[in-house]
Amino acid sequence: MNFFNVFGINQPHFFIDLKDLKKTYIELQKQSHPDRFASASEHEQNVALLKSSLINDAFEVLSDDLKRAKYILECKEIPLSNATRNEFLIEQMELEESLEENNSDLQELKLLLDKTNTKFNENLNTLRNHFEAGNFDSISSMVNELIFLQRFTIKIKDRINKII
Repeated sequence: MNFFNVFGINQPHFFIDLKDLKKTYIELQKQSHPDRFASASEHEQNVALLKSSLINDAFEVLSDDLKRAKYILECKEIPLSNATRNEFLIEQMELEESLEENNSDLQELKLLLDKTNTKFNENLNTLRNHFEAGNFDSISSMVNELIFLQRFTIKIKDRINKII
């Protein structure tokens, strides 16, 4: 059973209604939450715990665009591409350089964070377009780019937190 099936979605697809997902999540948790099985047998308690954990894991993945995209690739047995566009390699180097040059400048780090978040959102929109077109080769490389941007955002936030 894959994460989509947990929520009654027959086929893995990128475009899902997050409000419906949340509503289904709450309903599933009401039905299977371990607290409901406190007086049940140990086996039933363990089953409830496992089911609740599966529902939580599925919700965490399906409610996040990047995690959902990566999971869809896994479901379709499409590996993440190791090929990175030359333009993005240059962007990566420029971002890393900018981070090192502005290592202790709070204002510049905040600007870099804004720039990185904007780039992440632009790439996420491009990813959505590729899903709409069913272009899985591009999706695979876009997911890699988004993973880099997400990790880079964390690096910037860590530097900002050290300054504050």
